[in-house]
Amino acid sequence: MAKSFQKRICELVQQVFNKDSAAWLVWCDPQDYWASLLRSAAGSSNGFKLVELDERTNDQFGGPVARREVQKRLNAGEKFVLRVKTSAEDLGWLWAQALLAEQIYSKTLREQLREWGWRPANLTTTEQEIKEKAIQNMLLDPAEWSNDGLQPKAGQVHQALAFGNLPDEDSRMVLDLTIEQSGLKPLNKHDLGLWRTRSMAQLLVTQAFKVAPQLVGDKHELLVAIPYRAYALEVLEDWQDSISLRKNLLECTPEADGIAGLRTHLGGTDATYGPFVSQAAESAVFAHTCLTLGQKSGQELLVELANYLPHFSRHAAGIMGDGLYQH
Repeated sequence: MAKSFQKRICELVQQVFNKDSAAWLVWCDPQDYWASLLRSAAGSSNGFKLVELDERTNDQFGGPVARREVQKRLNAGEKFVLRVKTSAEDLGWLWAQALLAEQIYSKTLREQLREWGWRPANLTTTEQEIKEKAIQNMLLDPAEWSNDGLQPKAGQVHQALAFGNLPDEDSRMVLDLTIEQSGLKPLNKHDLGLWRTRSMAQLLVTQAFKVAPQLVGDKHELLVAIPYRAYALEVLEDWQDSISLRKNLLECTPEADGIAGLRTHLGGTDATYGPFVSQAAESAVFAHTCLTLGQKSGQELLVELANYLPHFSRHAAGIMGDGLYQH
């Protein structure tokens, strides 16, 4: 559901307030990028009490006056957001009080917007430019802000799936965008192995559906959704065409086949279907075709082999061809 940037800020604050009857939040903003945004959100219909501090005393953030002001609000049990123009590591005079806050928030504007679905126009967008864009789009969902100029790169998905290689933080935006447009589940870097296996299974199922839709069926839980299906197949095809990564694709399929379940769908399928990128699917087709041919002999077998020849050629040209058909 689309939510404006302003509403998302208010909801974030309210989630903290809901944790305790006297909950309050320290919002660290050392570069002053959040100031005008928080003021706008605080003054909205779903707003909150905003207190701001940026003074220093004896080179330490805050001071006796600021500390007394905060303590007065704490004693009164107020719910409020304390925006401090400093980092969480430099709270100075307010350090002890900040430890009593329900949360010390220290995400950058860029980090929070990315969590809410924003994709920048390019990787060199500065924090100041992000701030200006946020001010202009306070009433729009960050996921709906323009991402013109930032293009998906299939190669980054190949590297992530084949080797678990993730780019640096800035380039991660491109990887996340590519994953999103491929219809794969969002990347979970804390369980990268599971994400790789499941994503690979999604690609295998989607490719199998393309060449044998009536057998795989459109209800398969791992089938990539229609709006993203064409690009997901393009990512997989580019991978197959890559001389340097083609071998790694072969190495990725066995584990993914374990959850794709294509052998169940294609166990009684002969070589007229495919070729499949799934090793399990190709193995099932090969085994069933051999079983079918093994029941024939003489002239009948020769005719059947002649009929199968063009299908064998297609499978041999597929990525699994070397292992199953070129003998």
